[in-house]
Amino acid sequence: MRKAYYSIGIFIAVFFLSAGFYTNYQVSSLKDRLTVLNRTVDRLNAQETDASGSFPRKDALYTFEIYDAATGKLDQQQFQVVSYSSDHIVLRQSQEEEKNFLIKDTDNSVTVYLEDGETVYEYTDIATDSLPEELQAEIKEGKTIPTVDELYSFLENYSS
Repeated sequence: MRKAYYSIGIFIAVFFLSAGFYTNYQVSSLKDRLTVLNRTVDRLNAQETDASGSFPRKDALYTFEIYDAATGKLDQQQFQVVSYSSDHIVLRQSQEEEKNFLIKDTDNSVTVYLEDGETVYEYTDIATDSLPEELQAEIKEGKTIPTVDELYSFLENYSS
């Protein structure tokens, strides 16, 4: 009978030792997987944090400037962000209708009209007499300027 008790005791001891080793293995494996998962989450959070400052707002307007060395012109294009993801960004460019402006001599001062020639866009204090003769002749006939930027550049050049 003693032999049976010893056999059962050894069997139970081996069983509990095996169960303990197996449980320890499972816990260790689970800890390793949790460590890898935490590192991945930390890395993704770091990427999200870094990217959050660099991703544009949807309502923001961004200007791209391109300098053409051959012509010496600086071209500006404005875009609005429609949507973005990690793979792509969708931009929208709204084209403003190009307005032509007409510069005329009114009572010996330069006046800017819209392209219809009747609607006054801006009155200026630029005296027509102070301009070069060639430019005076162009203005008396009605000088056409195609864009707002060129108009203000012209006005800045000839105002005092």
